[in-house]
Formats: sequence, C-alpha cells, structure tokens
Amino acid sequence: MRGIALLGILIGNVMWFSGFAVADAQARAAFTMPAVDAVVETLVHIVVDGKFYSLFSLLLGAGFALGLRHGTPASFARRLAVLFVFGSAHATLLWFGDILSLYAVTGVVLLVVVDTSPRRLALAGVACLGAPIVLGGGWLAADELWGVVSGRGHGPASMLGAFASGSYADVFDANWAFLLDRWYLVVLSSRLLRILGMFLLGVAAIRADVLHRPEVLVRLATALWPFALVANVAVGLLGGDAPPRPPTLLGWLTDVLACVGGPTGAVVYAVAIVLGPRRRRIDACLGAAGRMSLTNYVGQSAVMAGLFYGYGLGGWGRLGASAAVLVAIVIFAAQVLISRAWLGRFDQGPLEWLWRLARSGLTRNRSPRRPRSRSPAPSAEPRARGEAHTARDRPRRRGDTPKARGATARRARGEPRDACRGSAGSSSCRSRWSGGATTR
Repeated sequence: MRGIALLGILIGNVMWFSGFAVADAQARAAFTMPAVDAVVETLVHIVVDGKFYSLFSLLLGAGFALGLRHGTPASFARRLAVLFVFGSAHATLLWFGDILSLYAVTGVVLLVVVDTSPRRLALAGVACLGAPIVLGGGWLAADELWGVVSGRGHGPASMLGAFASGSYADVFDANWAFLLDRWYLVVLSSRLLRILGMFLLGVAAIRADVLHRPEVLVRLATALWPFALVANVAVGLLGGDAPPRPPTLLGWLTDVLACVGGPTGAVVYAVAIVLGPRRRRIDACLGAAGRMSLTNYVGQSAVMAGLFYGYGLGGWGRLGASAAVLVAIVIFAAQVLISRAWLGRFDQGPLEWLWRLARSGLTRNRSPRRPRSRSPAPSAEPRARGEAHTARDRPRRRGDTPKARGATARRARGEPRDACRGSAGSSSCRSRWSGGATTR
C-alpha cells in the first residue's frame, strides 16, 4: 500500500517540479499537446490530488500506533525528532514542499492521545478533517471584514525564475523564501489538522483491529465511495485546489469539496488495496519500494530536482502534464527495481536505517546489511576416505539436533521426558513410563 501511495505522491509532485502547476495559459498553449495536457491535469486533480498524501498519513498513523504499542514514548519522540530533521533538510536542500516535517510536528499530538479509545480517536479524527471547513469560512469572513489575510497564491511568485534557470545557491534561497511562506499557508489552510485527522483514523484502525474485520471495511467503503466520487469529480472540474489567499467564496467551496473528497478517497483506496483480488501481486511488485518509502520519497525529489531545476538539466517549464506524468512513472519504475536490488542485500533502506537508530539507539542495528550467520561455512575441501566427521561438520539428518540427541539418550537410560522432569516420582509420570503399572 505504501508503494501505491508513493507513486501517487510522485505524480502530484511532478506537476510542481516541472513548473506545469504554475504555468500560465499562454505557456500551456505552447506545449505539444495542450488538449491532452488539460485532460491529464483534470484526471490528476480527480484521482491523485489530496488522496495519496491522505493515504500516506493514514498509513503513517497506523505505523505510529504500532510503534507506540511496542516502544516507549521517549523512543517515539526521538523518531519524530529525526523525522523533523530529515524533513527540514529535504525542504531546504531540495524542495520546499516537504511533507515529512509536517508529519513530525503533527505526530507529537499522538503522545497525548496514546490511551484514548478507538471510538473517541475516530470521532476526533473526523472532527479534525471537518475543522478546515469552519476555519476556512472564518478566514473568508475575517478577510472580507478586516483584511487579515496577506499575500497571494502559493508563495513568492517573483522567485520562481530561480527554479527555472538559477544556480543551486539561487534555488537554496528560493526554497527558504517559499518554506517560510509555506508554514504561513499551512496555518491558513489548516493543513496540520487534515494530517492529524488521518493520523487519528489510522491509530483508531489499529486499536479497533479493523484489518482483521473485512466486513467492517466493506461496509465503510460502500458508504464512502459515492461521496468520494462526487466530491473529487467536482474538484477536478473546478480546476483543483484553489490557492488559500486571497480567500474567495469559490475557493472556500472548492476546499469544502476537497475536505470531503481527499479523506474519503484515501479510505476507499485503502480498502480496495487491502481487500482487492490482486493484493498479493501488487505487494510483490511494489512492496520493496514501499518498504523504502522514506528513502524513495527523498530520492524522488533529488532526481526531479536534477531533471527540472536550472542547476540540473533545466527541464522546468518545458514539459506538459502528460509528459511530466510519464516521467514520474519512469522514475517510479526505476525506484522499484533499485529497491528490489537493495533489499536483496540489505534489510532496510539507508534513511529507514537511520530513522530506526533513533528508536533502538546507537548500540543496535549499526548497519543496514543483513546479519551474517554465526555458523562457519562448510569446508569445500573433500575429506580423506574414512576420516571421521567432527560434531560441528557432521551432516545434519532429520531430528539430528542437540536437543533431539539428548532426548534420545534420556529415553535409552529410562529417564522421563521433559514434561515429567522434576516430577518423576508422581503417579502420572510413573504410569506413563512403566506402561501403566504403578507401585505403592
């Protein structure tokens, strides 16, 4: 499931990395297939936008619940701190649109609700997902009355040229400018509440053990898919998510539809993947990429920055939506192959290994490499004829283990089995070993 979520996030992000998401109408008309690009963009809004980052938030919430179950709050807090460091480095060095730092900040709340019942967690999650509707209406009314919202669009548009033709230093400065503005937009768009809502639903799913109750999942998906379909199609036809500033009535209505379509679509996707007839085939194909989701997510940004930014190949603004999506699919296919090769030799990805060190400490898991067997390899040199085998290199037969050999020796001496050891004087053990005859 994480592999599919990773692919959806990549398709959504490539629209920004390629510059298509911020291209004006004149630039879009100059592409090779503008009509096809328009259709692809609409499909991305309907199928991808808001759904896969919500799906990944749901999965991360479930993973956090398992981590809190098997670990301590201190180890969980260390993992969040390391995740925040990863996200901050990713945002400043590669791409300002990082989501890892938002996950880390939001995950702190889970330490407070660690002992809450599944029902209350689910209700709190739904409340968090619905809160942006109320808050967005409040921002709209406050801006109309007092003009409290400043700025326009998704960030400082004057610095977009740095991504197209600037050096790495220019991109670094632009990332900082967009990153500072992004946190203001995070508050304005209630992004943290949306993530927290999916986190809480993921924790509630683990606590209620719904993964082993398929009838509950089927009823949930059956009830939600009509809302998901109508809301996401409406968002796609309206042109996708509107910028949160300046607040407009149309933008607020679009956000209302996104608040419904994103979470419900993510839940329907999750149920379809878990209960789908090709679940095992999908897991066999994409499971390796999902196990290295943190490494692959950061790696996607590194590859796309090299392809589209000015200090790389300079593809910013040169590809339409259809070509950009094809590039994303090729990148993900390469990641699947690399992940399989990596996990064939190591137990986990490099960033996953570093992240796990935060929980287990520096005394364990010093290397992501698979641990070697402690037993020495058998000698390849043939032995002389008649030479005796030692206990170490004697070929193993069925039941030829130290425990089995000890049991055989005890039976030969007439001693009781392990179940009767220490109580050989009892009548039950005497009857078992003397054929039923007891002595007084």
